[in-house]
Amino acid sequence: MKRYVVGFAFDAREEHVFLIQKNRPAWQIGRLNGIGGLIEPRETPAEAMTREFHEEAGVLVIPARWLLVALLRGDGYEVWFFATWLRPDGMEPVTRGDESVIAVSSEDLPETVIPNLRWLIPMARQRQAHDLPFCIRERDTVLLGTAFPQAVVPEKVGASNDSVAEIPKRWGHKPRPIAAAPRKKS
Repeated sequence: MKRYVVGFAFDAREEHVFLIQKNRPAWQIGRLNGIGGLIEPRETPAEAMTREFHEEAGVLVIPARWLLVALLRGDGYEVWFFATWLRPDGMEPVTRGDESVIAVSSEDLPETVIPNLRWLIPMARQRQAHDLPFCIRERDTVLLGTAFPQAVVPEKVGASNDSVAEIPKRWGHKPRPIAAAPRKKS
């Protein structure tokens, strides 16, 4: 199973969130996504988030300062979504690789964001340390950033009674009808 982390770093006043302009994979080229990457063997998700954010944005945020927001699971992968709030007297993220780190308005996201960020970022902004993270399971459709999850499954990381349609709406996303391709059976 491939395991990934994605982090949303907000400035102290939550006016901006730092995102990265993607050059890869192909379906993300030119889009804005949270900062993150692959979880390495023997690494916890929070440790991976710390490493990835330091490598890509030049700021060391210790694992304890990353708040788990959601876990998205699909066939053969999982993505751990985290949020952090940067100190006003701390370093500001900078581009350290070939993908640009950009501060965007956290309330008026640009059209080029990966579509599920339209509800994940508002959800992350409203998280509290005592909140349980959402566990979201992809079922029967291709997600690839164009649809919202098909079910919310209570698991060890948290539980939710929200229906599939209510989760994105609750965080300000207005889903558009899409024609999703069915998954190929192995």
